[in-house]
Amino acid sequence: MCQNVIFKKKRREYILRADNERDNGNSDQAAALYQIIIDRWGATPGLLMQYGNALKDSASFKQAENIYKQVWMSPHRNADVALQLGHLMKIQGNSVKALEWYNRSIDLDKSITNPAHIECKNLDRSSKEAEENRIKIEKINDEKQQNIPEVRHIPPPTDSLNLRDRIVLCQLYEQLKFRRI
Repeated sequence: MCQNVIFKKKRREYILRADNERDNGNSDQAAALYQIIIDRWGATPGLLMQYGNALKDSASFKQAENIYKQVWMSPHRNADVALQLGHLMKIQGNSVKALEWYNRSIDLDKSITNPAHIECKNLDRSSKEAEENRIKIEKINDEKQQNIPEVRHIPPPTDSLNLRDRIVLCQLYEQLKFRRI
């Protein structure tokens, strides 16, 4: 019995250290500590989520996705798991998958307090803005293409017999050769 209390206390100390590391922005260290806790004392859904969050914050995206999906495939599937997978997809620039996960989160928790509602609106707004910007850029590029002046070919000077005139004409030719008219 006493040994079990000691193990629980030690586990709580490690979790507190890992949480503090994450709060202080040391995501790599936090992830390493969560991994130690899981290896020594086993995984719980909450601990796996914290581990996934630390991995996500330290840009270990594939590992974070694997951890989140491990919880998602368990009986402990909930709106927060889908929300975190949505955040992960958004961070990686995959707005389509992010929307899918945010919508799964909303399906599990339809309450207005679910942050997935805001994330969906923000992604929808930013994708509309991105499309508008893409159209503007295409329009500007088309206008630039239409405004490119025509380049005329200037033949090299060959019609003067005087050496001095030929030198001057050659110099003028070199200056005008690449000029757009």
